[in-house]
Amino acid sequence: MLSTKNIILILGPAGSGKSTQAQLMSKRLGYKHIVESDLLKEEVKKGTKIGKEIHNYMIRGELIPFEKSCDLLFNKIDSSKEKNIIVDGFPREMEQAVTLEYFVFKKKHKIQALIYVDTTKKECLKRLMKRKREDDTKQAINKRLDIYHKQTLPVIERFEKKGLLIKVNGTKEVEPTNKEIIKKLKDKKII
Repeated sequence: MLSTKNIILILGPAGSGKSTQAQLMSKRLGYKHIVESDLLKEEVKKGTKIGKEIHNYMIRGELIPFEKSCDLLFNKIDSSKEKNIIVDGFPREMEQAVTLEYFVFKKKHKIQALIYVDTTKKECLKRLMKRKREDDTKQAINKRLDIYHKQTLPVIERFEKKGLLIKVNGTKEVEPTNKEIIKKLKDKKII
């Protein structure tokens, strides 16, 4: 019998600093940090059957079917030795949210909170333009941010209705944002 996991979800647009916050929380609170997109990359690198399928979707520039990423993520959560887990960048759209809730219910895990690192489009754009990545053109970033908001805001609203949303101001520096997250987790008696 696998143990019940306590799960904190963290979301935020590209450039919000959510992964930096997830890494800090992992270090400071002892939560296992799982990045959904990293699981896909690891699988491709390993050259597994599912990794090869994922690679083919990537080569064709197609979206990876969410069942594949969900399977990898859910297996990682189940097989984790740690009881407390922070999931970075998932669920980004409603179908993923519903699937995650079903998985958590079925396995008797518990979603403790969804932390939303709320950052203005202007701030995200400023931060992402500094990265100097090939795919970080102003036009591409704006398109990604628009898609993110369109797909992810309904997910955030869903968790808010369930009383699980912790919204923090991501336009501040790293430390003040982290202090705000920790304080709000303490206020909700999660940590």
